[in-house]
Amino acid sequence: MNDFDRRRFAFAALITVSVLALLWVFGGDSKGGEDSSATTCVGCPVEDLSGNSAPSTTEYEPFPPLFVGGDNDPTPA
Repeated sequence: MNDFDRRRFAFAALITVSVLALLWVFGGDSKGGEDSSATTCVGCPVEDLSGNSAPSTTEYEPFPPLFVGGDNDPTPA
């Protein structure tokens, strides 16, 4: 890289960082301190705030194996 290319690269990087910083500052979605999570909806499903989305049962029943074992009846081709 010669000096001209280095200066051009540095200038482009400086402009890019400046534009990204300006977009970050002026592109915020804050609406004067209003909290969007405090809004409620009539008829909306209630979210499980505990984060547990597993089924309530503890019994595990695996599916039968596909290719090993199984029934002795041959399947038609």
